[in-house]
Amino acid sequence: WLYRREADKLLAYERAMAAATTASVFVSKEEANLFKQLAPESADKVQFRTQGVDSEYFSPEQELENPYAPGQKVLVFTGAMDYWPNVEAVTWFCEHVLADVRAREPDFLFCIVGMKPTPEVQKLGELPGVRVTGGVPDVRPYLAHAVAACLPLQLARGIQNKALEAMAMCLPVLATSAALVGIIDYPGVDNRVADDPRAMVAAALELLGETRKQNTAGRDCVLQHYNWDSNLRQLESFLTTAEAVH
Repeated sequence: WLYRREADKLLAYERAMAAATTASVFVSKEEANLFKQLAPESADKVQFRTQGVDSEYFSPEQELENPYAPGQKVLVFTGAMDYWPNVEAVTWFCEHVLADVRAREPDFLFCIVGMKPTPEVQKLGELPGVRVTGGVPDVRPYLAHAVAACLPLQLARGIQNKALEAMAMCLPVLATSAALVGIIDYPGVDNRVADDPRAMVAAALELLGETRKQNTAGRDCVLQHYNWDSNLRQLESFLTTAEAVH
């Protein structure tokens, strides 16, 4: 009841704001289309501009120290660990996937990287095969030396930067379909989708059993479609036009 009331009041506020402004800009086509349905009176003022990733910072060419044990096979999750969808995602993986993967890969590690882990997340770190780092000065080593990024999000909105950052570093991505919404279907990208525990276990074991692959098409996708320089120029052009119209 409380969440329903909050949602209704928030939507009313967002609709009022959209009606009062020149334009409402969202980070993905999917988000924009959803808001058009929720606020049809402002549909003609709703647009989207794609976000980006610092592809020079998230580059696979850098030499980064391995934060894991030598030879350890790791799936890594990155994100703010006091954010409820992230907490739900790693909890779901640990409850429904972890044991079956470790039964076949006893040395497998699920590494949860991100600041402010909740008590619930910290407790996951007590499980065999789970490491909770808390905040780290640099997330890139944890990506660079993992087998793949694992994003078992059950609820996701917008475009997941954690997926784009992994792709920028040529890292394969294992994710639910929710975690990849808004990311274009680019030829050759090694993004593997698994929406239920059985599929997630199978995909994880497949990745862990392979020689570490470079998701070069993933980086190409980021460079072509999620480059901050070009995307910010588009946003700047839009803002200039909107200001002139206003």
